[in-house]
Amino acid sequence: PGLLRRLRAVPRYRELFSKAFGANSQPDGSDITLPNVARALAAFQRKLNIIDTKYDRFVSGRDEALTTEQLRGLVTFFGSGQCNVCHIAPVFHDDSVASIGVPTKNEKGAPLDADAGFGAVLRRADGIAQFKTPGLRNIERTAPYMHNGSFATLEDVVKFYNEGGGRGRGLSADSQDFRVKKLDLTEQQERDLVAFLKSLNDLAPPPVIPATVPSGLSIAKKVL
Repeated sequence: PGLLRRLRAVPRYRELFSKAFGANSQPDGSDITLPNVARALAAFQRKLNIIDTKYDRFVSGRDEALTTEQLRGLVTFFGSGQCNVCHIAPVFHDDSVASIGVPTKNEKGAPLDADAGFGAVLRRADGIAQFKTPGLRNIERTAPYMHNGSFATLEDVVKFYNEGGGRGRGLSADSQDFRVKKLDLTEQQERDLVAFLKSLNDLAPPPVIPATVPSGLSIAKKVL
């Protein structure tokens, strides 16, 4: 296949695959096979798992892992905030799509991405403005938020949900999911929710990112 041909053409890939999978020390490209490529990709993806957060430590029995504010936020997240209806622990998403009435203009009135979302895939009006529920692990490190970057901070996001999404702000949101409704949380509960969301940050050291991949292409330095 073309993929194997391209990989075998790069000396550094031949060297790395030989080191990882080779039966001998000759990096001749014979170790670059589809099964070995799959194994290499799987090994990389396993490194992306976020399994050591303050929340994970708390649910494993370490009561001191969460602050008092984060504990209150946990109660709100799984209670009156109804966040867990869509963001289901421990992965904090549900693999579904939904419309929450995200604004199409930023705070200054400038237009944002008018992506049709799932509707563009279905080619049906009933999917317009629907997007996949994102996971919340490492959420503090992934600003700006929503599919079009309409909110700069977690505080903005929590307030948007508390007000009832797009409809709660008087926006036209005919397809807004019925689960997104006004929550009537207090300002303290909003702050507590933000604190809890920050407890989902990965505590492991960030990975070491090389300047380039073996083929020479540069790598973006932003790491989630």
